[in-house]
Amino acid sequence: MDLDGALADPDAVPDAWSGSGAAPIPITEGRRAAGKTRASRKPDRKPERKPGHKPERKPDREPDREPAPDSSRETDPAAERRAAREAETAARTDSRDADAALDAAEDALATAEARRTDLERQLADATAEVTRLGHARDDAETTSDRAREILAAAQQHRREVGR
Repeated sequence: MDLDGALADPDAVPDAWSGSGAAPIPITEGRRAAGKTRASRKPDRKPERKPGHKPERKPDREPDREPAPDSSRETDPAAERRAAREAETAARTDSRDADAALDAAEDALATAEARRTDLERQLADATAEVTRLGHARDDAETTSDRAREILAAAQQHRREVGR
């Protein structure tokens, strides 16, 4: 089988591998895009020169400095698609992280609400217990007061009888 020319330029059909769910770009469009890219890099013919014309010499660039980006310059479509895929991937990651944080916050809130409900029930039980024990103490105090009164009366009666 002849596979010459069968490999596609990954930048010519980026959505086919991006995981975005987009339909793949037909290979013919990818070849056209790759052909345009090659054509823009290698002109088919050289520009005409007039006799006696000296070509302008471009100033030498410093090798360690990159030129400042020029907004008027045409951008590479493949680089734009790559940047768009990377931005989509970053946004998807951020969205998933935010969803996970939301889920964790909802779980924490549900746990806190359940704990509050349990504590409110415990508080109601404790309040009822305090009220019950307060009544029991009042009853014991009344019983104690009556017992003292009876003791005092018995002691008084004994003193009167013993005379």
